Amino acid sequence: MTLEERSLIIALTLGDGHITPEGRLIINHCEKQKGYLLYKADIVNKIIGKKPVTIRKTKNRIKGKEYFGYTIRKCCKAKLQEIYD
Repeated sequence: MTLEERSLIIALTLGDGHITPEGRLIINHCEKQKGYLLYKADIVNKIIGKKPVTIRKTKNRIKGKEYFGYTIRKCCKAKLQEIYD
């Protein structure tokens, strides 16, 4: 992974996402930002490759109100775990 690619992955996790200790990238956005999330998924696919990013519709309940959104998940243990560490 180049320095630029590594920097992009780190930038994608700031605020809207995180990398798990197992090396999985997870990014969440509200329903209105689905297009932006798909844009981020395309970036991740170009950097990490292999299997495509998994996109799931989500439902969260906060203070009694339901919110819908989307989550992308990408697993690449070797590359992402290094960044997590």
